[in-house]
Amino acid sequence: MKGRSIFTYDVYAPTTVTTMLRPRRQEGQSIIQEGFNIEPPVPFSEYTDLYGNPCQRTILPVGRVTITTEVQAQVNPTKPIPNPAPAYMLVGDLPDDVMHYILPSRYCQSDLHEINMLALEIAGNLTPGYDQVEAIRTWIHNNIRYQYGVSNAATTALDTAYSRVGVCRDFTHLAIALCRNLCIPTRMTVGYLDKLKDMDLHAWFEVFIGGEWFRRGAGKNRGVPHRNRPWPRRRRCGDGYPVRQCSAAIAARGSGVARSGAINKKPVPESGIGFALFGLSFKNGA
Repeated sequence: MKGRSIFTYDVYAPTTVTTMLRPRRQEGQSIIQEGFNIEPPVPFSEYTDLYGNPCQRTILPVGRVTITTEVQAQVNPTKPIPNPAPAYMLVGDLPDDVMHYILPSRYCQSDLHEINMLALEIAGNLTPGYDQVEAIRTWIHNNIRYQYGVSNAATTALDTAYSRVGVCRDFTHLAIALCRNLCIPTRMTVGYLDKLKDMDLHAWFEVFIGGEWFRRGAGKNRGVPHRNRPWPRRRRCGDGYPVRQCSAAIAARGSGVARSGAINKKPVPESGIGFALFGLSFKNGA
């Protein structure tokens, strides 16, 4: 599987940015070759965040700046759900490093009454665990319409529950909020999928049941396709955008994401004050 991302900016003042533009090295995917290039060349440092994601940090100079990343990876097929499905784990039995994936967050307000009522309506009468996850995934797929340009960096899971429209990030935030409300640990992953009609970075969710993480998705290509290549992993989108800026002195000229050499360019609006997200069809976030 091959992928390439191109991000082009006009920078009006020296701007500190952090990026998540290198793929994870983990079980299920082997990185054969990768590249990370900034033009004009600038020094950058790397670190690993709390979720194990490789991050890059640099100061972009004034002028036109282009960041290009390329990767070739050997990716295993997505792990299927066993039959019978894994059993639900009581909160008291969850591993320590999983506990924070049942907590509410800015975008995934799993503690709200409205989210609780919706979760119970969808899956309250089902066997705790995978049956509930599948019911939530199916409900989102059938009831939330996929459409670009209707959500932004402030859109939350509750917003999507009311509007019934959004993109993969919004679908994923809602799934996370609903699953966490039922005390099922859930996290967000961003990466490439092998069968997306319009290739772009894509978001899906992972649930912890039976002592393992399993990938699920509720977007326009229901479920998770046969193969995927994760990039960052986090509690929710705001924990790690592909590109974050720490001032308002940068604007996106356009970005493209491609797989197997076919560039798919599309315009991205100028960012506002705060952090910038490009490549996921959103303007900015915090």
